[in-house]
Amino acid sequence: MSAHDAHLRFFSALPKHIDAFAEQLCLHDSTHFALGAFEGRHLVGVANYVVIDATSGHVAAEIPLAVAAHDQRHGIGTLLVRRVGTAAYLRGVARLTADILTENTLMLAIIAEQGWKDALRYDGTIAHFDLELDAYRQAQPARIG
Repeated sequence: MSAHDAHLRFFSALPKHIDAFAEQLCLHDSTHFALGAFEGRHLVGVANYVVIDATSGHVAAEIPLAVAAHDQRHGIGTLLVRRVGTAAYLRGVARLTADILTENTLMLAIIAEQGWKDALRYDGTIAHFDLELDAYRQAQPARIG
């Protein structure tokens, strides 16, 4: 991951303890879920969710994404976000959230491609993403669930 892509994904440089970060990313339990996109044996993209509020009936999860620079703009991020959003909904997550730098035009385009543009609220250099999945499912039943 380039320094620029790390800045867009982490709002800083790569995490110092990347091994611990990778371990956390690979957790698959009631509060963690991840999907990877592979080209042969090479991981080219990953999207996941991490539950940040486990209140019954109001479960909220943060949804980050990373795609290798040379594999961006080929629909990998769009597919990963769609599939992770569906998985979150099917596992009882009620709300997806993320903070996105406004300079991260590729991620903002992915949000728009999902039909989730109304879930963005801009505050300076940050776009806050907050999507109620059940309300979205009612408006777009064929796209989630």
